Amino acid sequence: MNKDQSDRIKAVSSATIGLEIISQEKNKLELLDLSSADEESLLKAEKQIFWRLLHMLDTILDKKTTDLEIKLIDYEINKLTFFIQRNLATKFSSNPKNFLLYEKVSVLESLGDSLRSLKIYSRDIDEKFIKKIYNILDLLKSDNLENNNLIAIKSEMFHLRKLSEQKQNKKENDSLAYILIYKNLKQIFDITFTINIRKIIA
Repeated sequence: MNKDQSDRIKAVSSATIGLEIISQEKNKLELLDLSSADEESLLKAEKQIFWRLLHMLDTILDKKTTDLEIKLIDYEINKLTFFIQRNLATKFSSNPKNFLLYEKVSVLESLGDSLRSLKIYSRDIDEKFIKKIYNILDLLKSDNLENNNLIAIKSEMFHLRKLSEQKQNKKENDSLAYILIYKNLKQIFDITFTINIRKIIA
């Protein structure tokens, strides 16, 4: 194993929750996966993704924020996402709920990427749009969504779609980021709605 390969493995390890280097020799590097977690821990990790996304939105609205600050928040979201995915990867084949949770955190991670792109490429971020996203995520992070919450989210989603369409019609440079963000949130809402319907039926 050359130095470049060793450095790449170390970078992956530092970016991954629970993946630790336990020994290193000249041509060998041994890793141990300590990330096995129960359902409660995975739900807590998912909740942390929501909190980090909300923090990212607050940071985006702060005009003094640097791209590096957004990158670091996105980095934390990625770590939490990969931690959940690794734990669910061997379980979701026999459990539809786990498959939905896997998909949900994947889209949450994509949302973080889309928000980061918006911050980098947009010269004038639409604060109204960002606040709508915040409201939606704040409602979606609830463990058990009630009908009133679902109705509120649907209303916010409707207004968010209208705002993204306005951006698309203007054909501005950052319009794609707005559209991607709306689509990410729509997917998250659909998956969350499906999970909650399954709870009611079960």
